[in-house]
Amino acid sequence: MGRIGHDLIAQARMLAQCEPRRPRQATLRRTVSTAYYGIFHFLTEESTILLFGTGHGDDAFRKLAARSFDHGKMKSLCKEFLKKEHLHSLLQPFWQRFGIATNERIRLVADTFINLQDERHKADYDLTKSYSRQDALNAIMRAESALAAWRQLRDSNPNICRLFAMSLILWPSLASR
Repeated sequence: MGRIGHDLIAQARMLAQCEPRRPRQATLRRTVSTAYYGIFHFLTEESTILLFGTGHGDDAFRKLAARSFDHGKMKSLCKEFLKKEHLHSLLQPFWQRFGIATNERIRLVADTFINLQDERHKADYDLTKSYSRQDALNAIMRAESALAAWRQLRDSNPNICRLFAMSLILWPSLASR
């Protein structure tokens, strides 16, 4: 399975540095947008791997499941994972059990996803906003930090990753219950 999430973040870094003197707004905007898509695809990839396996026969299942991820619903779930109280009743049992409310790694992943999605919307649609190279590099650094936090969390507390991954796919259904 390809690792497009990593590739997109590498491409964002390449874009941020491709015009050494005066980068064009189009390049900087594309950089911010690409950094967001890097984290989006990374979480999609990681979630489908956790839930459907990595075997050759699992590839078709991962690809099918990946089609179910929705940007807006993922953002909604990320907001839920940032709550310390008043969260959805179906998720409440896991907060204490897994220490989610105080887990800085999952909070960093969720917060970064939300912020980069908002930045991507501005970069793609708000032509009154101007970007600097540093803005673009900051978006890349935030995405890279979130990916690193996820990898550390996957190694130290895989159940939080499993819950997050499962919720990313099921959230539209869970949220309405």
